[in-house]
Amino acid sequence: MEGSETEQGINPRTLARVFELIRERANAYTYSVEFAILEIYNEEIRDLLVSALQLPRFFRAWGELEAGWRRPGT
Repeated sequence: MEGSETEQGINPRTLARVFELIRERANAYTYSVEFAILEIYNEEIRDLLVSALQLPRFFRAWGELEAGWRRPGT
């Protein structure tokens, strides 16, 4: 996903393209950008943008198809 210094992965290439488009269209549009990078493994979700000192970094996903997915406690 991340790639190496010489061969960037999908995440850095996608973000670079998004910001390139924003710069190209800055005269015509105003943008607000927010994003999250999550890892889902064994029904646990890890927020990859949260430092190890911040909590909660891990949380379990649960829900039903009709109600949608949500974090416990929300």
